[in-house]
Amino acid sequence: MSTDTTTQTCTITVDGVPVVVPAGALLIEALKMQGIDIPNFCYYHNLPAQASCRMCLVRIEKMPRLQPSCTTVVRDGMAVEINTPEILDMRRGMLEFMLANHPLDCPVCDRGGECELQDNAFKFGRVDARFTEEKHPAPDVDISPFIYNDAQRCVFCYRCIRVCDIWMDVGALAKLNRGAHETIGTFDGWLDCEHCGNCVDVCPTGTLLHTSYKFGPRPWTLDETETTCSYCADGCRVRLGSRGDTVHRSIARDGTGINEEFLCVKGRYGFGYINSGERVTQPLVRKNGELHPATWDDALEHVAKRLGEVSKAKGADAVAVLGSTRITNEGNFAVAEVAKAIGTPNISYEPDYDLSTFMKSVGGRLATKADVLSADVIFVIGGDPKEDQPLTAHHLVQPVFKGKAALYVASSRLVRIRKRASKFVHLRPGGEAALLLGLAGGSLEVAAKAAGCAPSDIESLRSSLEGGRKVVVMVGSDCRGAALEAASSLGTLLAQGDREVTYRPLVFDNNSIGAFDVLGQGVPYASITGSLGDSISALYAVGADLMDGEDAEAVRARLGRLDFLVVQDLFMTDAALLAEVVLPASTYAEQDGTFTNIAGEVQRVHKAIDPVGSTRPDWLIASQIARLLGAEVKYRGSVSAVYRSLTESNPAYANATYVRMMTEGAVQTERPSASPDRSALVSALTSATAATDTTARHNEVPTEMGERLFHLGTIGKYSKLLADAFEDGKAKGRSVEEEAALIPLKSV
Repeated sequence: MSTDTTTQTCTITVDGVPVVVPAGALLIEALKMQGIDIPNFCYYHNLPAQASCRMCLVRIEKMPRLQPSCTTVVRDGMAVEINTPEILDMRRGMLEFMLANHPLDCPVCDRGGECELQDNAFKFGRVDARFTEEKHPAPDVDISPFIYNDAQRCVFCYRCIRVCDIWMDVGALAKLNRGAHETIGTFDGWLDCEHCGNCVDVCPTGTLLHTSYKFGPRPWTLDETETTCSYCADGCRVRLGSRGDTVHRSIARDGTGINEEFLCVKGRYGFGYINSGERVTQPLVRKNGELHPATWDDALEHVAKRLGEVSKAKGADAVAVLGSTRITNEGNFAVAEVAKAIGTPNISYEPDYDLSTFMKSVGGRLATKADVLSADVIFVIGGDPKEDQPLTAHHLVQPVFKGKAALYVASSRLVRIRKRASKFVHLRPGGEAALLLGLAGGSLEVAAKAAGCAPSDIESLRSSLEGGRKVVVMVGSDCRGAALEAASSLGTLLAQGDREVTYRPLVFDNNSIGAFDVLGQGVPYASITGSLGDSISALYAVGADLMDGEDAEAVRARLGRLDFLVVQDLFMTDAALLAEVVLPASTYAEQDGTFTNIAGEVQRVHKAIDPVGSTRPDWLIASQIARLLGAEVKYRGSVSAVYRSLTESNPAYANATYVRMMTEGAVQTERPSASPDRSALVSALTSATAATDTTARHNEVPTEMGERLFHLGTIGKYSKLLADAFEDGKAKGRSVEEEAALIPLKSV
């Protein structure tokens, strides 16, 4: 059998010119590779062919009719004509049909300047219109808090429906009515979906549009800056459209980045916090019990003086420094410099996932996008990427939908991702360790009883996982202790075989991996209210909403006993209200730097607007404090120098340079895989299984759409559009009756 993996090619003739193209490619894609754009509406490169708009018809030798290039596969020797008078006339005719009921409102349409119909009409259309039929006007109407629909602009390419079905696996959009009265909409009042807005961005006209950009600046007046999203750990690339010091939109287009055109609801609509009127815009220092504005020099000198006083009076161990899973790698690195200057070992961050346990036992590489898309077996245990990692879920669904991969899910919750699973194993709470013991070859009866499933479930799951050649294991936060250790080294537990196993920790925040890499060897956050107790007298907290959890009152009481508290953040959080000094930080849109995503890939963050008010980047603030404390800081005024220092001190980042990120986009960090002892893993699983509460009842409540996805979180609550749309993790909306009252049904 041949092992040649080179791409096979064939030669076709285009308007008499021979060109070499990949064999088996669609004709429209093969021509695009040659720099030849064929006009189209329904074709989209990440969607199955539709062939409904007929704009891409071409003449192929020996075929009696014009053929759609979006469904035609190239073959060697094919002769194609793409610009004959016959084809140009056909394109003009199709545009006439599309414009027959289309309003001439380009000057007020928010898609103006980015409209494919507008572009093709200018390029191929007629000057005059020959149709005089009566128009079917329809009012534009909001179909979600984020999307509005102007039905009369639709050209019925059905991209939006296919994106909702295939990309999002939701199916909220549908074709309504028939013939000239056909529209795109929903049967259920407002959209019952993830509100991602991907349907809007793939729309070739102004039919579906973003309410956040309604009657906003024209696209050609915006400065677009490509950067990395500040919400979840997937690390989507976004383009921030700004004018002056205001960000007007966040989009993902042109296929750039690991997400290409994909974004979730927060990445697309959650940018409002950047320009929120609630931002802290100047340093504040407490005097006589009240916080008062201060200059940067006074505030920084006060912080350095007070930290030095506490350290001198009670020892360096009395000071704790906290970084964040939301600030840049450079910010966390500079925060660590403050701890070094003081000499305290108490440097950490507020964790959202037990990465320490995961990383010390991970048995292979972190899974990249390429690993997920090429896998033949994907195993999700103890989590749900549909709710916490939307891009991961999108990538996961694609090979499953195409039949190239089998998905297996094990969870104590009825997670949404189970819908596409070949097998779903419903565990009792805490049953993950027992399931993994069964997968490791332990007693099926014992494992099944503790896990709360049938022995045959474990046996068939083990057989399926062991039969995979490229296996991706995604480990959620429900796996803890021995279960987390074992899941992150599942390849070690399975029977020997010729397979590659990669892993993905389903962490939450945008820079969770980076925070662990830079700060992860410090004291766990829980120690501030736990093991360290009253030994902590001063705290420097950066980018951490300390009282956002269930233990808010305990944290409040502990912070109230501190001699000195300085909070560096974007907003006046509950912790900031207790602080002696509040330092205003810049958002990711106002600075340069890097984030490390869920796959351990480092990506650039680029400055889109000038810092609001007197805010400064976290790395700059922290480095100035460290300098005032006597540290020799080498990266005065240069974020690239901060990152260079990080790469020199952390081997995992040594080859992830700014230059590589500029050319490659996402650069994966290089970290050695662990080699945990199999017998030790099995022994820990056996103990955890024996301790499982076998009387615990299964959770039979299905996970609702948006249970975590619609949770506002630390910065989402300051984005007005998100805050107005979501309440208690649920989307507000209109009922079917309210929708019908707004748009009376017409008789057809």
